Amino acid sequence: MATSGSVDFSLDRDELIKDALIDIGAVAQEDPVSASINAHASRLLNMMLKAWQADGLHLWKIRPFTILTENGKSMYTLSATGDQASLSMNDTTVATAGVASDTSLDVATTTGMTAGDIICVELDDDTLHKDTIASVTDSDTVVLTTGIASASAVGNRVYWYTTKINRPLDIDMVTITDGSDFSRPVRIISRDEYRNLTNKQAAGEIVQVYFDPQRTSSNLYVYNVPNTVNKVIDLVGYFPIEDMDSAANDFDIPQEWHLAVKTNLAVLLAPSYGQRKEQFTILKQIAFEEKDRVMGWDKEKTSIYFSAEIR
Repeated sequence: MATSGSVDFSLDRDELIKDALIDIGAVAQEDPVSASINAHASRLLNMMLKAWQADGLHLWKIRPFTILTENGKSMYTLSATGDQASLSMNDTTVATAGVASDTSLDVATTTGMTAGDIICVELDDDTLHKDTIASVTDSDTVVLTTGIASASAVGNRVYWYTTKINRPLDIDMVTITDGSDFSRPVRIISRDEYRNLTNKQAAGEIVQVYFDPQRTSSNLYVYNVPNTVNKVIDLVGYFPIEDMDSAANDFDIPQEWHLAVKTNLAVLLAPSYGQRKEQFTILKQIAFEEKDRVMGWDKEKTSIYFSAEIR
């Protein structure tokens, strides 16, 4: 008999909830789940997934993203409504010099540009003109919704992206990249180190950053403060697991995690449905083992180096 050739097994929210309820005897296979029970289980499921974010960095939620620097800006707000930061930042250059109020801009390439995308144009006064793409005329002409604020010379950078990032929970591996795609590492410092800096508005090359995660957005403080817009900040971020908002939502987790999620949800649901202590103890052990297994798998493979201490 031939194998399926398929590797896309998935569960939606309500399928997994019912399986967890079956595990604790709250419903039978053939019975529907009531709206109130489903709503309760859904709340616990979302709370559990959010709590699991505190366990550490899950590989599938670690993603590179880019922040556009701005002249004189020392703090960047990172959220869906924050500053210019995206998982999919694209760039090109100005091909024909633009002047104030130009809405049609000639660029090296428009490949990948789409109407509605956010676009940022480097201006000659070292500021960014922030706009949206009204339309793409051809392979090298893009039309902006509003005209550029001032002149933009040939070779100036043009950045565009579709959506801003969600609030990152943590960051790692920060580099500064210039217009020649040369990157250099930047040190991540603590809150105390940043607070102890004497002149936080000193202009110059960014050499240190301080990451400050808050409830609805995260803030990135830079030192020194850039006085140009021809460099970007490249980072690796750890992002939240997506909410399970509706019945048909697929999980924002790999297949390997489905069993761990189902068994651990069953453990959280069990006290509400009077499961006997012996059954609960067994279920709790299974849930622990399943989560421990995928947590052990979900680790970056890296080398370990040992060195002798010479005294």
